[in-house]
Amino acid sequence: MAKKPDETKVEPGQDSPFSEDTGKGSEESPSCSVNTEEVLEPEVIEDESSDDEVQNLKAALAASNDKYMRLSAEWDNFRKRSAQEYESSKIRATEKLIEALLPVIDDLERACQAAENTNPEGEFKAFTQGVEAVHDKLVQTLETKAKLVVIDPIDEAFDALKHQAVGQVENKEVFDETVCNVLQKGYELGGYVIRPAMVQITTGGPKRPSEDE
Repeated sequence: MAKKPDETKVEPGQDSPFSEDTGKGSEESPSCSVNTEEVLEPEVIEDESSDDEVQNLKAALAASNDKYMRLSAEWDNFRKRSAQEYESSKIRATEKLIEALLPVIDDLERACQAAENTNPEGEFKAFTQGVEAVHDKLVQTLETKAKLVVIDPIDEAFDALKHQAVGQVENKEVFDETVCNVLQKGYELGGYVIRPAMVQITTGGPKRPSEDE
């Protein structure tokens, strides 16, 4: 009858007969050694790449902000320029209409002046007052709706940009080049003189002091 091989029993707390060899094997195995430098090196490279990405993002953000500011400034300039062109086109269209109405206004003024000089207290006074009322209403409407400005520079200093001198009157009691008579009123629209006032100015008087004096 064959004998069973001896079975080695390990009591609790007793070391296994194979534990020593196993420990020695693990200590002598080169595959279990750890190189600290090799583990940390990828982390350093990753941090450097992250810094580069942050710098690139900052540069891209600065470029985007600069582009936005330029586009915003260009849009603001375009909006202002378009508004100015629109206002200028309105003024040009209104200017043509007013220039066509100016002779009518002149005729009304001449008619009223002639009636007053001919018969100031006569039977046509009521009619003359009616014509004057029509004239005033027409001019007031143009001043309100079209921003028309009447140039009536009586007793003012002569301004070559707004006045047209057609005669001189000697007068030593007032400053030289003072408007003494307005033969035809001028008109200004949108900051531009569409017709200068036709005037007579004084001569022979003292020089007008400058604004600085």
